[in-house]
Amino acid sequence: MQQTTVFLLALTLLGSTIPVASAQVSVRDYGAKGDDKTDDTEAFVAALRASRDVYVPAGVYQIGTIELSDQTWLHGAGRASVIRFVSDKDSRAAIYVGTACRVSSLRLTGTEPFENWITGKGSMEPVLLRAQGKRDIQIDRVQLDDFRHNGIWIDNCEDVRIENCVLEKLYQGLEIDNCKRVHVAGNRLREMRNHGIQFWGQSNFTSMHCEDLIFANNYVFRGGSGAIWGTGARRVVMSGNIVDGAKDVGLDLEWCYDCTITGNTTKNCWNAGIALFLSCQNISISGNSIFIDDGQEGRRDGIWLTGVNRGLYRKDFGHRQVSITGNTVRAAGKTRHGISIGSGYDIVCAANTMRNADVLDRTGRAQLIGRHGPQQPSDSMTGAIVLPLGPEWRFAIDPDDEGITNRWFDPHFDDATWSTMRSDQPGIGWEGQGFGGPNGKGYEGFAWYRVPLPKLPS
Repeated sequence: MQQTTVFLLALTLLGSTIPVASAQVSVRDYGAKGDDKTDDTEAFVAALRASRDVYVPAGVYQIGTIELSDQTWLHGAGRASVIRFVSDKDSRAAIYVGTACRVSSLRLTGTEPFENWITGKGSMEPVLLRAQGKRDIQIDRVQLDDFRHNGIWIDNCEDVRIENCVLEKLYQGLEIDNCKRVHVAGNRLREMRNHGIQFWGQSNFTSMHCEDLIFANNYVFRGGSGAIWGTGARRVVMSGNIVDGAKDVGLDLEWCYDCTITGNTTKNCWNAGIALFLSCQNISISGNSIFIDDGQEGRRDGIWLTGVNRGLYRKDFGHRQVSITGNTVRAAGKTRHGISIGSGYDIVCAANTMRNADVLDRTGRAQLIGRHGPQQPSDSMTGAIVLPLGPEWRFAIDPDDEGITNRWFDPHFDDATWSTMRSDQPGIGWEGQGFGGPNGKGYEGFAWYRVPLPKLPS
């Protein structure tokens, strides 16, 4: 009897910490109309106060901002259950997601329709789904579309799964800031103005705040500037993704360590299908299929390891320990660079198959191994050294793009459609490289160097 009393007392004391299952309620039970005219915000708030299991029947529900308490499941009848976000000038998000929450089987949209993926207006805020400092979140079978702002934004979160969602016609699909253990899989993204999926884990390159990110089996069509990309992360896996269209790069790592890019397919990426920027280390790029479409925009490289850019990152000394193996690269139209190596040490290229594409090693240090042993590319810029341009044309930034305006280049010495060189002496040219502005947002101009030119095919 005494043991039973003690046990019941313990249960009473612990009761407040044990999650209790809530009976499902419908937002209709609390006055929601779903007629695409009525403001249903208060009905949603009342339902969320009453239960942790809230169902949204078919209909179009206009709301302002709502918050999901911890351990809440907000779900509906699939795309027939539409939540339309009506924002004002102070709005930052439609739905704030708490710890251990799940959002599923809904369609989220807004009142500011998407324009286009090239020049359309838009911004990162407000956002349809947002989580800050939360953990154990699941977002699945949700469609977010036709909204000129961001779809999903998670910041300082851990253990997040975003699966089998449709993100279409948004300024940006998914923003992942300073997060750990995030799994993004089986999603479809179409027509993004800014980026498809972006992760960001650094501020001024002082420390990395993203860890253990997996991007698997996603389909991205017209994925903005970067279809799947990010900076400041350790242990990122990009596997089994299909990218069809990017205004800059398809799959991209910038200042990331210990990462794998494998089994992906990319096409129609203006600068590169796969790219590494800013001193990436311990990277494996293997088993990818890259098609370089013919076009006038960008470099049109297959796999691009960028050159040193200390204007953006003063400690950029090039990439380290990079393995590029077993990839297939095919180019349409003119011959392209299937692999372009702009900087780095301990870089190995082995057993890559190319058609109408070559390898350009600007470092002269990469180990190039083909099917018949070590090889050297015919157009390699062996031992290229950056030299001052003298008092008249010294190494200098060019924020007003004077070099482009005055055509400091000659297409005869262009190595990949993007004209950046001109010859003023035999075998010598100028190369321009874009650099980031002081606020780290985008490119504001070019820096010009004097470099030896590669040998051109006869």
